[in-house]
Amino acid sequence: MTYDIKFLKREKLSELCKNIVNTLQKSADSEEKALYKNIIDPFSALFDASFHGISLTEWLKSEKIRQIQKTFQNEIGTFHQEILGSIDGWENLGTGGVVDVINKERKIIAEVKNKFNTTKGNHKIAIYDDFQSLLDGKYSGYTAYYVSILTKKRINKPFTPPDKAMPPKFKTLSTF
Repeated sequence: MTYDIKFLKREKLSELCKNIVNTLQKSADSEEKALYKNIIDPFSALFDASFHGISLTEWLKSEKIRQIQKTFQNEIGTFHQEILGSIDGWENLGTGGVVDVINKERKIIAEVKNKFNTTKGNHKIAIYDDFQSLLDGKYSGYTAYYVSILTKKRINKPFTPPDKAMPPKFKTLSTF
């Protein structure tokens, strides 16, 4: 089988895939302890089990799987960010900040989300405000992108969150 990804070395992709598998394994191994870390809502459990026609024991098994899946989805987001940060000219800035990747040569900063519906509207407003603050300061002269890896359709338009009060001058923020 040939390897046709020009912008990413095969070894790097292999390393990133191993990271996902390792995280999933760690999550599965520690899930029993983590399951009770947050209080399980007994009412929700009863209604959910009843609705699905399963026992509480079966519900508990499915809840463990659901929690592992959440961890897995977060790791997939990191995977995408690592891939984008591995492209020539791009740098992965890690997690925890507003900006996930940067291209200093092209003067681009980006926040990367795995799926189009990952972020609620009110959080998009905060991202928008954070972008504007960065563009007015540290990243003056840059363009900021809000990137959704998985979308219903390909989009490349100004990034405007669902807040009608936002002034029209923020045209540099784009989604694709």
